[in-house]
Amino acid sequence: MRRSCETGKGEDELLTLGEPLPCEQDCREQLGLSRTWDAATEEPEDEDEWSFATCDMTPHVAAALGTSPLKLGTQTRVRGIGVLAHTS
Repeated sequence: MRRSCETGKGEDELLTLGEPLPCEQDCREQLGLSRTWDAATEEPEDEDEWSFATCDMTPHVAAALGTSPLKLGTQTRVRGIGVLAHTS
């Protein structure tokens, strides 16, 4: 199970579950950050950069785990029932 939460109100790490996915680690490395992170030792500037990067990461994480919602369309073949969670 993996859940990441960025509320902008601090202590988001308490709402985050599971180990970082390889695609998250790759993104951090591309930003020049450590592949793993610890909120207690993270520099505020690095945390801000990471928080900003995660805003655009959802479709990439979805694609890494299954299907990106950005790739769904009339050409998409489906079987069974698809469920997509939409949050504010």
